[in-house]
Parts: sequence; C-alpha cells; structure tokens
Amino acid sequence: MPRIELSNLFLNGEDKDYSRNLKDILPLSAGDYINVSFRLYGNEADLASFVVGNEDSNINARISSYPENEVASDFLPTDDEMLRYKDGIRSTWVEVTLRVRSAKEEEVRPAFYLNSKAPDCEGAVYYLDLTTTAKPRASEEE
Repeated sequence: MPRIELSNLFLNGEDKDYSRNLKDILPLSAGDYINVSFRLYGNEADLASFVVGNEDSNINARISSYPENEVASDFLPTDDEMLRYKDGIRSTWVEVTLRVRSAKEEEVRPAFYLNSKAPDCEGAVYYLDLTTTAKPRASEEE
C-alpha cells in the first residue's frame, strides 16, 4: 500500500513549520493560504498517481511544485489536479497550495490521494483537518 507523509506546512508564507503542530494553526480567514509538502512512497511498488481532492468549495487547492522529470509528459496537472508518474518512480515529493476562498465558521478537510501500480492494492488517502472563521485576523482589524 502506498504512503503519504506530511513533510512541511507553512501558513501565509511564514517561516514557522506547522507540520508537527497542526493544532497551533489559528482558524483560517478568507485569503489565508497554506503551502503543504508531502513525501510519497510506493512501498516497493511504482507510483501511479497523486490527486488533490478539491471537493470543498471553500478551499482552493492546487499542485504548486513537483519534480517534473518524474511525471509522464502527457499527464501534466489538469483541472482535477492530478499527477501521473513515469515507470520506476517509487518515492518522490509534491507541494500543494491551499487558499481559503471565503471564510465561514466551519471545519474543512481537504483530501490527497496516492495510487501505486501494484496489482490489487488500495491507494492511500491523507486528510488535512482545518477550520475556518469569518473573523478577520488581528492584523487586519487595525
């Protein structure tokens, strides 16, 4: 079974890495963005695809960076935010940018999916549990 590991998580371009302390992230306001890095592992199988689940209408998620030489040239990121990997890629990384469109008092849960080329193998899913608020950040109130 493939595996997705959270490597780094930065809020609004800050230097502080929240990947080990997700609870320290304040509720997100409209316009806030998060840069997330993942390590992807096929666990002894070639990777097939990485997909950003963009089901939440309040969060815009897009793949922002990846090793281009590892991706099949005819399957670059699409509107579905999918990467398909060349044969022989068993581990890699990807960065995703999430931006809050409009803030409301709610919990949001963007999902990330990883599939390998191993036969009869389930894919991996990683959920990022976040909250949003309608209140502006303290620095925006002034």
